[in-house]
Amino acid sequence: MPHEYDLTTEDGILTWLHKSEYDEGSEVTTVERLPEGFGGFVYRAHLQDAARASVIVKHAEGYAARAQHWKLDQSRMHFEYEAMDYLSGPEMQSDRSIRTPEVLFYDRKNYVLVMEDAGDRPSVKRWLQPGVGVEAASKVGRRLGRYLARVHDMTANALDVKSRFNGNMTAKYLSGTLYFGGLPAAAEKFGHEDEFLQEAACVGQQEVNEANDVLTLGDFWTGNVLVDAKVDEAVKMYIIDLELSKPGTAEFDIGQMAAEMYCLEVFRDQQIGNRLLQSFLQSYKEARQGSFEAAKVAVRIGVHLVVIMPGAWSKEGGSEQIEQLVGYGVDLIRMGHLKDISRLRESIVGPLMAS
Repeated sequence: MPHEYDLTTEDGILTWLHKSEYDEGSEVTTVERLPEGFGGFVYRAHLQDAARASVIVKHAEGYAARAQHWKLDQSRMHFEYEAMDYLSGPEMQSDRSIRTPEVLFYDRKNYVLVMEDAGDRPSVKRWLQPGVGVEAASKVGRRLGRYLARVHDMTANALDVKSRFNGNMTAKYLSGTLYFGGLPAAAEKFGHEDEFLQEAACVGQQEVNEANDVLTLGDFWTGNVLVDAKVDEAVKMYIIDLELSKPGTAEFDIGQMAAEMYCLEVFRDQQIGNRLLQSFLQSYKEARQGSFEAAKVAVRIGVHLVVIMPGAWSKEGGSEQIEQLVGYGVDLIRMGHLKDISRLRESIVGPLMAS
């Protein structure tokens, strides 16, 4: 659907802001497009004579902003708005140190979301470097684990909440096709052609399409969590990019975050990355009241290591290291798919299992 303004440009967003019903739109002086944002067009708008110095403006087109050959439904912006609206509600406010940015305005017709600017905080992925304190990494991991457990527990029996996201077919398509649909071919590139990979891929795609266990955040990983560079008791973290929120399994969210934390351990700093990962898994297990399966988490981690990791981490890992990690991913899928409990206890998902 054509827009009245070209919302893929800074000038178009500036014009939209000045003419929109957003209360502070007329106070915007300049707009700059940010390098962040793969699926959507993300801007920082600077204001004068207003209560805040800047806001973030996000717009969705019918394709991924940084990969225009990826055709996506613009309605994914509706689901991001719905997710942010729900997650900012009173039932999720027990810990204000970790939250989504505040929604300031949403233009449903033009698929434009205006939100609080979280500032220049780095993502957890960018923040975790050699030299970051072990205790700081533990603190971040613990809070992320508790937060995710709370989201999953609050929505497990909330059919009305989950029903708001049933129509997010873009999220189901990407999660099913990108991860599980692409698994056999991705594994074959590294010489793995085991039958159980195809079986696990089929099971995974079916769960993405049909599962209604909890509300999943859909793209919950270290790159979508902003964190204070200096972590202390007052640390604030912001959960961003919720376009792919949908009903699904808890294991989908746990596994994606755990896989990326494990990559930080392998490629960036073994001690700090391990503490981040262990704290995340342990705190999730301790906080979660509902049930989940460590075996399914192992499969989800393994799929991420086989399908996503080789491209995403190629600049930080050598080819031999990446090949070894793909092999471990395949092994995790095998353990999880076959429910090899004894080996799972000794694996990355051990902290999720009963002692």
